[in-house]
Amino acid sequence: MKNRRLELIEYFMKKCSMAIEEAKKKADMNCELYDALSNREVRFKFLKKDGSIRDARGTMRHDAIPPIMGTGRPLGFGLQLFFDLDCMSYRSFKKENLISYEV
Repeated sequence: MKNRRLELIEYFMKKCSMAIEEAKKKADMNCELYDALSNREVRFKFLKKDGSIRDARGTMRHDAIPPIMGTGRPLGFGLQLFFDLDCMSYRSFKKENLISYEV
C-alpha cells in the first residue's frame, strides 16, 4: 500500500501539477477506494471528461464480476478500473478526477 501511495503522490505532483498536500489527500483517497472496491460494493463520484459529475456504484470483487475481456493492453497507471453495477459493464476514470466515495 505504501508504494502505491508514494507512486500516486509522485504522479499527481508531476503529471497533474498538484501541490504536495493536495497530492497526498488525493493519493490517500484513491488508495482507500482501491481497497474498498476490492472487497465490497462502493458508491463514489468522479468528474467525467465532459465536466459533469458521475455518481457510480461499482466493485472489483472477483466473485461478483465477469472475467475481464480486453484488448491485451495494460491499463494506464492514472486510470481506475471498476465494474459498474448499474450498467453491468467495466468502466474507468482518471484517478485525479475522484471526488468522493462511501462504502
